[in-house]
Amino acid sequence: MLSHAQKLWRAARPESRSRAPLGRFKLCECDVRSQLEEEAIAAVREFSYAVQSVCISEMLPRTSELLFLNLTTLEHVTYCIELTGKGWRIASNRADCMNGDFRQLHMHTKYFESLNQLLDTVSPSYRQRFGGQLIDKLKDLQEENK
Repeated sequence: MLSHAQKLWRAARPESRSRAPLGRFKLCECDVRSQLEEEAIAAVREFSYAVQSVCISEMLPRTSELLFLNLTTLEHVTYCIELTGKGWRIASNRADCMNGDFRQLHMHTKYFESLNQLLDTVSPSYRQRFGGQLIDKLKDLQEENK
């Protein structure tokens, strides 16, 4: 007889999910996302237009209190971004790497309140694209109100 933990583990395995009929997927305790995961997923969706690439790291540790994203700016600069309760921080100038360059401590020790704030600091092209999108949305609102 399987314990409750073993049943949850089996339900969470990818191969057990692939055999489940479509539309009948049952959410179990292990599928509940943390607040940080939800924030990271929202950031990936929200900022994908303004970066070359952004994704949650599958290589680095991922807990309910810590996760990492790999991000490449429009200027082709790669960063590994740490997300914790303290905020967003550049962990490294390489994807899937937690160890920052000790010669750039100022960059790797500063926490940002949002990914928007971090990108605004490191990517001039992001600022331009964000500003352009904001202008377009304001024009759309102006047209709707006419």
